[in-house]
Amino acid sequence: MKSVMRKYIANIVTSCRIIFSILMLFFSVFSPWFYVMYLLCGLTDMVDGSIARKTNTVSTFIISGYVCNKRFTVEHTVMNKITGLLLFVLPLTLFFIERKYSAVVVCTIATFSAIQEGHYIRMGREIK
Repeated sequence: MKSVMRKYIANIVTSCRIIFSILMLFFSVFSPWFYVMYLLCGLTDMVDGSIARKTNTVSTFIISGYVCNKRFTVEHTVMNKITGLLLFVLPLTLFFIERKYSAVVVCTIATFSAIQEGHYIRMGREIK
């Protein structure tokens, strides 16, 4: 029973993130409860990948990799991780950094990350 449950922990954490995301819809944007749900979503997003790797239940899925390489691939580049972190932090900075400045930085880094990831996928290069 314990090993069976272990197999589904990452999916349970991911399911919790989906529930928290739906709950966010019921709170005013940038209200304290909105931020609680937002932070819970971020926390579950950070830990589900680690849990999946530790329990050997990692799944991979990306359409571009399949089209280019005839197999499913996911590229976890450093820029991909930085983009995710910046996108997560962006709403938390809206009170003290003007959105037009922070958004330009995040969008520029996200664009570079997407181009880099697409290049790696098309070249068949996998990041470990």
